[in-house]
Amino acid sequence: MPKLTDLVPKPDPKSVNTGLQQCPTAKLIQLHGLPADPLPAEPLGLDAITNKWWRDRMVTEDVGPFRVTGFKPAVIHLRRSLNKVQARKPQLFKVLGSAGMLAVRHVRGVPGTPSNHAFGMGIDFTIAGRLDQMGDNMVMRGSLELYSILKEDLWYWLGAAKREDGMHWEASKQLINRWIAEGLL
Repeated sequence: MPKLTDLVPKPDPKSVNTGLQQCPTAKLIQLHGLPADPLPAEPLGLDAITNKWWRDRMVTEDVGPFRVTGFKPAVIHLRRSLNKVQARKPQLFKVLGSAGMLAVRHVRGVPGTPSNHAFGMGIDFTIAGRLDQMGDNMVMRGSLELYSILKEDLWYWLGAAKREDGMHWEASKQLINRWIAEGLL
């Protein structure tokens, strides 16, 4: 019987994130600046945020199977998404964990470019305590099941990216634009 942690080849990039675009960090900077300027060399948490606008909008809350610290609208949205996972895929929900949401840092390997984690809008999931290895072009079966639900809620997945990052989801450009239209961002 297949396990949620079994590795399978990453999906064809044309088959995932259809209609969605990645989190536009340049737009976030344009709207409210960097969370910390300069960004720290090593990933840091809430205390690293020096920008009052971003700091005032970070929360730590329970989202179901774990607690996260992140941008309040993203945390609320994540909780709703995980409620759907719990209802539709309870076995997956029981083994979901997180390697973090807020991490004030650059994109790995791209100094000068802030990660969406720096804004509290990215999330790295674990499944049964395991973290998907980035860049091996394999993803956990459970990540594919998670994708089937999170995409509905406008979460963008990097499981099919050129540099595969099967653990990582982020608020899509479409979700960011919704928050802007609603006055949340």
